[in-house]
Amino acid sequence: MVAYDDGAVVVDHLTRTADRHGTFERNAEQHAAVLRSLGDVDARVGEVPGEYCPGEFSVNVGGRVKVVGSAQRITGTGALFSTVVQVVVDDHVREVIRDVSAALGYELRESTIAGLADVAPGVTPQQVATALADDYRRRLDGVDTEHDPAALAHAAAAASEPVTDLPLDVDAWARAHPLA
Repeated sequence: MVAYDDGAVVVDHLTRTADRHGTFERNAEQHAAVLRSLGDVDARVGEVPGEYCPGEFSVNVGGRVKVVGSAQRITGTGALFSTVVQVVVDDHVREVIRDVSAALGYELRESTIAGLADVAPGVTPQQVATALADDYRRRLDGVDTEHDPAALAHAAAAASEPVTDLPLDVDAWARAHPLA
């Protein structure tokens, strides 16, 4: 479960690898490192007791508040690590998290709901998106592989004009594409 609005930054990391769990752990650690680079942020990987949608690869600040959640999906040929960085969390998002957590029976500690800006005032979603993009550019610069021109064109188009009328349902896609 995740609730977010334009105060969040979403990153979907797709990979072909046999070491899927290691990929998830490395991405979470890298995202925590990026958050630490934005200022005095004690970003750590791991679940905070009472957090919404608890997960092994959550990123928290100081062991107190969850600021990054992730979802992992595995197929026969690769994996998806989908990350939501909560930068600014407004009251409406907090309300949705509370309501959905209650409906799912999670024992939510509301004090664990936070955005990065709650612990690093002045940080904006644009700064976080730029820092994450710069990190990916740096990490992928040395990757010895060709990028599919169609995928690059799609990414460029998505960056300039995001699609808003046809969201991808990852769970439905995973059910339609079972492990090979």
